[in-house]
Amino acid sequence: MLLEASILQELLDPWKYKGGVILDVGCGKGRFGHLLGSYSELLVGCDLHHPYLRWVKKKVGSYDDVVRCDSSKLPFRDKCFNASVSVEVIEHLPKEKGFEMLSEMERVSLNLVVVVTPNVEGPGETEPQLAHKSSWKAKDFKKLGYVVRGSGFKYSSLVKRSLKVEVGLVVTILSFYLTPLATILNAWKYLKKPY
Repeated sequence: MLLEASILQELLDPWKYKGGVILDVGCGKGRFGHLLGSYSELLVGCDLHHPYLRWVKKKVGSYDDVVRCDSSKLPFRDKCFNASVSVEVIEHLPKEKGFEMLSEMERVSLNLVVVVTPNVEGPGETEPQLAHKSSWKAKDFKKLGYVVRGSGFKYSSLVKRSLKVEVGLVVTILSFYLTPLATILNAWKYLKKPY
């Protein structure tokens, strides 16, 4: 989560003083609300799961508003947000709905779209709303014009067990550029350059 936060900071920093409005797509319980709120004058979270929205309204003070909606059919006008961010949401949608979500995020964003997703196969959580319904690879994003970088190292426990060594900085840097080695994909697309 630390590397994802630092990547978000790096991407959002050029927009920080431009009076930004940010949409957190699939905000969940607002895990990144404080960070995103520090880069915007107005932060809107949206999620389909009503209990999460109630939680965000009661417990997280960073969101100016929350909206219950389907991430593949965002109820906002075109280009009304400076940036749209979605952290570990797209894998909970069937692939077709995930592509629709990306298209919707681009439609409502003026400058930047950021998506963070696990780079692993598997069902994920057992709760129905948390189950993984698709897996995403770097090529899925790249063919849509996204820049993709990795974080984490898929095989760190294997290396640690077999070689009896900690996975170091070099491996972390490698997974940043060699996305198949990464546990997390960080994808972003500038719709308009910040400079």
